[in-house]
Amino acid sequence: MAKDQDYEAAVEKGTKLLQMLTKKTKTSIESAFKHTKELAQHGYYLETNQTSFEIECTARALRDLNVNHKMIYDGGENTIRGYFSQVSNPSAGVLIADTNLSPSHAAAFDDAGDKGYIDLPLLRHWSDVAFLQYLSSFHSPLVQPISLNYIFRIQIQNSETLLVLNKIIKMHGRSMYELWPGITFDIQSEEGKAILGTPHGSGVAWMLIQHSKALRERTI
Repeated sequence: MAKDQDYEAAVEKGTKLLQMLTKKTKTSIESAFKHTKELAQHGYYLETNQTSFEIECTARALRDLNVNHKMIYDGGENTIRGYFSQVSNPSAGVLIADTNLSPSHAAAFDDAGDKGYIDLPLLRHWSDVAFLQYLSSFHSPLVQPISLNYIFRIQIQNSETLLVLNKIIKMHGRSMYELWPGITFDIQSEEGKAILGTPHGSGVAWMLIQHSKALRERTI
């Protein structure tokens, strides 16, 4: 029963986010974070990642989309163990969410006695940080609207997201996830709305909703 309730809640949330995405005016919910310099102002620093990202897990998908899959490595980490690591190809409008742990989730892993002493930055959501990281990968001067055509999620470990995804593949008689091209659901379908309502799906939605001025009107 609990799993069904979580799934229905994801569908409801996805439906609301979809309605927000299709609104003509999003000014009232525009994000306050618009410039890459705000990453450093809120305690984030850029760390060059010398460990190879396993591009092969998405290489076929990128090739099918006619996107170059040769790598440059970038990531981010802060002192409260939250980190945001994305891989981007700005010329093709590709953003790959690699490994991400928000400050609030990182704090949740600390001992209960320490939680009260953790000062979380205002800039702490994937939708904002990943957008600014993606923005920083473009050459100056920046030309708007920003090109963003594809978003990939790698290594999904979030339990809420996995619960919904597991229910969906079970509904379709599957017991495991397929590699690219996998299964496609229309965003207006129940499954599409449920995925949009997961933490991973809603992060993408909020990026498009709250950065609509820079990205212009984008649909899922």
